[in-house]
Amino acid sequence: MENLHIPRNRMSGSLYETLYLAKEIAKESYQEFIRTEHLLSGLVNCRGTNVIKEFLEIYKINKKEIEQRIELAIPFPISFKLNCKPEFNPRTKSVLNYAENESELMTREKIGTGHLLLGLIREPNGLAGELLRDNFSLELNSARDFVNEYYQLKNEL
Repeated sequence: MENLHIPRNRMSGSLYETLYLAKEIAKESYQEFIRTEHLLSGLVNCRGTNVIKEFLEIYKINKKEIEQRIELAIPFPISFKLNCKPEFNPRTKSVLNYAENESELMTREKIGTGHLLLGLIREPNGLAGELLRDNFSLELNSARDFVNEYYQLKNEL
């Protein structure tokens, strides 16, 4: 990914796929920037990860409901650039910094989609974090416990 400080070899394959999906979602909606809601949409639509699927199932969160809320929240584009190349905005970069920090706290070599989920919850001003915290009542500590336990049990990353 272009304007990211995280090297590709630190990302799990699922995280890389999620970031790619987020960029494509932003592009399809003619957005100049990849926002936190694009990250969340990419996360729940990533095919390569099981931690998010299991997380949604355990916390009884409906993927379709997340997608509907995101769709309503994505702003109408100012212009329609056909060859739009959206970049990560400061908030999404902050989320990725949080994800990297979560990975380090769990002493994981790679940053995974579980860490991205925690980064989204930690970002105080991102729409995705607000959605996860306010609409689905997710708390950082319980989500962190789940992600850490999942990675330990599955021995992933």
